Amino acid sequence: MAASGKLSRRDSRANSQTGNSRSSAGSQSEAYSDIFGTVAGEAEKSTPIFGHDVFGDHSSVSFEPNENLATPDTYILGPGDEIIIEIWGISEARIASVISPEGRISISQVGPIELSGLTIKEATKKIKGKLAGKYAGVSGPNANISVTLGNIRTIQVNVLGLVNTPGTFRLSPFTTVFNALYRAGGISDGGSLRNVQVVREGEQIADVDIYDFLFTGKKECDISLQEGDVVIVPPYKELVSIEGGVKRAMRYELKEGQTLAELIDYAGGFASDAYRSDVKIIRNTEKEKEILTVRSDKYDSCVLNDGDMVSVGTNIDRFSNRVEIRGYVFRPGEFQLGGDVATVRQLVNMAGGPQEDAFLGRAVLLREKQDLSLETIPLNIGAILDGSMEDVLLKKNDVLVISGIHELEDRGDLTINGMVLNPSTFPFSDNTTIEDLILQAGGLLEGASTVRVDVARRLYDAKSLTWSDTLALAYTFAIKDGLALDGADSFILEPYDVVSVRRSPGFRPQKFVEIQGNVAFPGRYVLLNESERLTDLIKRAGGFVGNANPRGAMMIRQRSDAMEKRLLSESLRKLSTSSKVDSLNVSIDSEYKIAVDLDYAMSHQGSNSDIILQEGDYINVPEVVNTVQISGEVMAPNAVVFRPGKTVAYYINAAGGYTDRSRRSRVYVIYQNGKAARNVLNNAKVEPGCTIVVPSKPERKPLSTSDVLATASVASSLTSIVAMLIRLF
Repeated sequence: MAASGKLSRRDSRANSQTGNSRSSAGSQSEAYSDIFGTVAGEAEKSTPIFGHDVFGDHSSVSFEPNENLATPDTYILGPGDEIIIEIWGISEARIASVISPEGRISISQVGPIELSGLTIKEATKKIKGKLAGKYAGVSGPNANISVTLGNIRTIQVNVLGLVNTPGTFRLSPFTTVFNALYRAGGISDGGSLRNVQVVREGEQIADVDIYDFLFTGKKECDISLQEGDVVIVPPYKELVSIEGGVKRAMRYELKEGQTLAELIDYAGGFASDAYRSDVKIIRNTEKEKEILTVRSDKYDSCVLNDGDMVSVGTNIDRFSNRVEIRGYVFRPGEFQLGGDVATVRQLVNMAGGPQEDAFLGRAVLLREKQDLSLETIPLNIGAILDGSMEDVLLKKNDVLVISGIHELEDRGDLTINGMVLNPSTFPFSDNTTIEDLILQAGGLLEGASTVRVDVARRLYDAKSLTWSDTLALAYTFAIKDGLALDGADSFILEPYDVVSVRRSPGFRPQKFVEIQGNVAFPGRYVLLNESERLTDLIKRAGGFVGNANPRGAMMIRQRSDAMEKRLLSESLRKLSTSSKVDSLNVSIDSEYKIAVDLDYAMSHQGSNSDIILQEGDYINVPEVVNTVQISGEVMAPNAVVFRPGKTVAYYINAAGGYTDRSRRSRVYVIYQNGKAARNVLNNAKVEPGCTIVVPSKPERKPLSTSDVLATASVASSLTSIVAMLIRLF
């Protein structure tokens, strides 16, 4: 990349960057993966190289040159630099001039002054001498004159080799090697950080080792660049990786002759859990790989080669002096073996002692045998603690388990159901009465019986030798004054008792029905008795009003019986199975319609047509509708004005007649109250508000080739059977 022109003091770095990646080594055999935790080839690809991200695009460190600093006295002037000369005192003037390509500035009445190649200090001295003859007060040690830089020139620097964006760059004259690498996008994977070369006028003037800066912070290696300098990043010579028990596991670039000890220092030293006695090295040879085990006394003398993979092990995940106590002590956990904890008694005391509900008659000590299998040692903790039994010495990894008295017996629970606020199961506790359990369940609900509370108790006899057909014991009590129990003050519940608070037969919550439509007082009504009928509700609602149509009244009833729903579903399932179809597209709704003849019921009260009401019933008394609806397979489905005495055929003709797909033999009529009638062409009665439906013929699928072949095969078989029977008889 090339750029021309001067740079401002806010010159931005290049945005475009390209990357070069180095092909990683081939995969290792699975035998080495046990040492390194992964296949070595994959590890080399994924493990970053130390220092390569410092100059990269995502680096958190910026290496842009700082141009806000005062110009150093050692700065070398060159073509393009702007010189600002300020004179004050007896004579005052301000002169700004840019050094020409020939290396000079020109001042009126003074002439050209050669400045290229001079430092600021040298240029100031030379300018003073030239201006002394024109301006008073300029000569002498206390001259009132200053020479500074205005806009600075740019220098052209080439960055070549293994960088992400090699090319030619126009940079600030304050640019250093690090600035140039930063502008080139950083060093690519195959590039060297240990041997960055600076070439000036055809000769190498510096060999920069960036590790000196990365590990010590010293910037002496970051030399300043000049016009025409070339920065070359050659390939690395040795790249090794280190994994495992070090603080910074990465790949590192080494110089020839560097040792394992230096690599460990680069990696931050050993981690706290590192195994330091030896490390493993996988090394590439000309024909195959080899593994080296290096003892700790050889770290300083073990010289590493390019491609070496170093693995530092970690310590074993087990303890040399750990014992543990679990269960019913105040501070269960792990403790140090030795010192204050050497025996079972000392371990229990260190754990705060046994809890009040600890079972001290028997504890279990789990101990590792020499082959690491476990053995169980029973202990009487109570006897050990009171000194009546000899204390037991502990060994490493011993685990003492102390159980609780409640763990050794089935405490069970108590269940309460029925007319209580929160029927549930509660943990058993000693001396619990029925009254206590009712209180735990939130108390009695309205409607609870005060004369019957049942208790069912399971049978248990640990010493029984015979079978009994008795399933449970039952007790019945009455409630007096809310919760006190008649004759049951001393009745104590036992584990797994079930208390059932019955519903009083005298408790009857209100049951609602609803009537809407053309009655005087539509709305919801409470049923007054179990035998209240449809006509009774009509009377309570004030009778019919307006254009009421009792013959079109419809009732909707809730299907509240869960058993009824289950039986219907089971019947449909069996019907599907017997029909050899996957399923019937029929669902069991929560409600269903009842076709009522309210006109007849009103004149025959108490008859079967006068239906007894149930909770949730909904009755609608519609208005008289003076039309007949025709739908289905007719030419123009619509509604036609009702004409007394006309047949179904009349209304079908009024709708344009049948279509070609109509199924005339299946015409049916749906009346306003929900009743339906089939085969009605000549004899069905048509009423106002009814709907005549003309169904369509079922679609006939043409016979496929396989159907024809199957039919022919069956016919052929039948023919053969008939011929055989004729021959026989």
